[in-house]
Amino acid sequence: MTPAIRTKSDQQALDEECYFDESIPLKVKQFYERFACITENCHGGKVGDSVKMIPWQWEVIKELYGWRRPDGSRRFNQLLLFCPKKQNKSGLISLLSIHHIMTEPAALVYVIASKVDQARVCFNFSANTLRYGKLKKYIKKGNNPKSFWIRDNVNEIRWTDPKGIRNTLKVMPSTPEGVSGPSASLVVADEVCEWNATHAQVIWDRLAGAGAARGGLFCIISTPQFDREHLGFHKWSYAKSIIDGEIIDTTVCPFIYGVPDEAECLCDEGHDEGWRCPVWWKKANPSMGITVPESFYDDKYQEVKNSPSAEAAFRTLYCGQWVGHTDQYISQTAWSNCKEDFTEEDFLSEDCFIGYDGARRHDLAAYVLLFRRDDKVYVLPRCYIPKDNAQKKQKTDRVPYLRWEKQGLITLTEGDVIDYQTIVDDILKDVKKFNILEFRYDPYGAEWIRQSLEFDHGIPCVEVKQSSTIMSAPTAEMERLIVKGKLRHPDHAVMNWCSGNVVARTDASDKVMLDKRRSTNRIDIMSALAIGLTGIMAEEASDLMMPELL
Repeated sequence: MTPAIRTKSDQQALDEECYFDESIPLKVKQFYERFACITENCHGGKVGDSVKMIPWQWEVIKELYGWRRPDGSRRFNQLLLFCPKKQNKSGLISLLSIHHIMTEPAALVYVIASKVDQARVCFNFSANTLRYGKLKKYIKKGNNPKSFWIRDNVNEIRWTDPKGIRNTLKVMPSTPEGVSGPSASLVVADEVCEWNATHAQVIWDRLAGAGAARGGLFCIISTPQFDREHLGFHKWSYAKSIIDGEIIDTTVCPFIYGVPDEAECLCDEGHDEGWRCPVWWKKANPSMGITVPESFYDDKYQEVKNSPSAEAAFRTLYCGQWVGHTDQYISQTAWSNCKEDFTEEDFLSEDCFIGYDGARRHDLAAYVLLFRRDDKVYVLPRCYIPKDNAQKKQKTDRVPYLRWEKQGLITLTEGDVIDYQTIVDDILKDVKKFNILEFRYDPYGAEWIRQSLEFDHGIPCVEVKQSSTIMSAPTAEMERLIVKGKLRHPDHAVMNWCSGNVVARTDASDKVMLDKRRSTNRIDIMSALAIGLTGIMAEEASDLMMPELL
């Protein structure tokens, strides 16, 4: 049978004489639909009722088990499956694990969950599938040699086949000490993106290699989260690269369900971003209307309005996007409402402040030009990153620096370190266009630029130390301007990205400032904005004092 070619890797597999045999996954599907049952009322029925395999689950099973190598063995040794919450991933994991210990000789199956309580949930799902479904007749009673032994106290299920061979399913939390021992024939990493980052890498290194050596299968089945430094994000990126044809790997089966970051609205509402579109919710959540009603997503979206944490959670957990942070400081709804169609030509010769946030020499650097018009503040950003690093980070972090450069939104400086002279040259160009009142800067990494501007070109420079005492007021002012729609920006893609990454911290005195350490991605433009606002605020304070002096 000729399979559907989803990726360049599939074509490569065909060229290597791999083939497709649908009879094998059909047996898995038949097993699922014969023995799967409701263990919770998530399908609208009662406990014990049989369930059908959901179409998206069949697509995964068909690919995973249907592709064979020329010698008849399974083509894939890894499954990378990412999808939003509430798609019945647990049901799929449970039946795959039970099927594996019943059909694979001398099978050892690990299902690894994020925490102890989640491991118990996973175990109960599998155990209750046996207790309430058609397999309950095989639960150990007396000396029946063909039976399941459910060991509740250690989260373990053992299956003894008619030949007396014992196969084992172990469910455990994601701690390295819990998964040492013999190499497993199947490992299912449940919600790996929620695991402790260090533990995730250790477990992957320990089990993936050992399982591959045995011819085993390692499955990551997870919902995206917020940490782009996590193993989960790297595996998601790897899966995306295979799907996009950027990487050829015939051993990995990739599936990603989610709303693409660049998606445009597909419904009649004309939303400005794809993640707001109900049509995309349906595409990203293939179990919608089966495991959870469509109204659930409408209700969740209503919570998003001007609620930063709710927005980040909705986009990540229900749209499958790697967005921001659970403690996202700036509402993207409010930020979107601040966009306005304007260019630098609209502000020629006007007074402005520059706010500059320096970078480690290998990272993003930015400055902004801030113009005050009545009660509004208009911002124009300038962004820089070393060209060599942009190419690397586009692959590892999935941040489209090269596309932004083609769009004229960011400057790539030659080499692998920031070229400060390029930044100075651009500031001097802006000096000719606008009336620069002050260059305000974070002192970290800015001394060379300061000396050049102040001593060589006579531009007034003001150091803005990054302490909560100094930065609390401009940070709060930035939030106020955004919420009130008084901060106006030109819908600049790099700036939009930075705004979604912002996390703030509050000290013991309730002073707030942006927190680069907890922000999972770059926030440099927003930090430059907060620094520049110290100049705007000082000017406003001076204006208020002037009548008294007169």
